Amino acid sequence: MSKKKIIIITFAIIILLLLCFVGYFIYIMDAIFKIPINQTKDYNSIYVNNAIILSDYRIFEDIPDEYNALNQIDYQERQKISEYMKNNNLILCDGEQEFKRNNGKFEELINSFKFQSIDDWNHTGGSAYESR
Repeated sequence: MSKKKIIIITFAIIILLLLCFVGYFIYIMDAIFKIPINQTKDYNSIYVNNAIILSDYRIFEDIPDEYNALNQIDYQERQKISEYMKNNNLILCDGEQEFKRNNGKFEELINSFKFQSIDDWNHTGGSAYESR
């Protein structure tokens, strides 16, 4: 084998080793900087079906088993939401409702839930109090 071929092969091996080292370094750095900030699940959800259980203001006071996840909201905040819904004649909209389960404040929770007027729901075929 000529001296020139040995030098070329040596340089090729050195370059491959350097590329492997740089790739491994980038992989490690990427893993270090991708550490998640929130290690816990901050949000939870319920599925609302007003045809089965009407989700009026009472749902936050006397929580049915189907909506047991609402117990994760602080009691005082649930009372505020209940009052808000009662005063504004609201129910939760049908479908999935996501909410902050721990340390959720009233304003955050009101903005995360989707509401509709109980009068609108009555006009779409449901009776406001036949389900509960």
